[in-house]
Amino acid sequence: MRKQGIYAGFVLILMPFMAGCKPSQNALERVRQKGELVIITDPTYPPFEFNEGEKLIGFDVDLAREIGKELGVRVHFIVSDWDGVLPSLHIGK
Repeated sequence: MRKQGIYAGFVLILMPFMAGCKPSQNALERVRQKGELVIITDPTYPPFEFNEGEKLIGFDVDLAREIGKELGVRVHFIVSDWDGVLPSLHIGK
């Protein structure tokens, strides 16, 4: 279970850089141009990401929000089952 949580954390951090990559534009430029950092997560891996009532919380969520603050962009979370995370990346969600 802990191993899955660590993998989920890495996916959370790497996803914005992997989705829809174009060779002529790096991920950071795309995020800044869009003004939004999109994070897909499966909130079933406490303490990394989980729901507390209607609120998404956890270490990875806090880290993503801080990265968004540092970049000066909004952070948008998409909640998905773990089985849907990688397929979503492949279709550019």
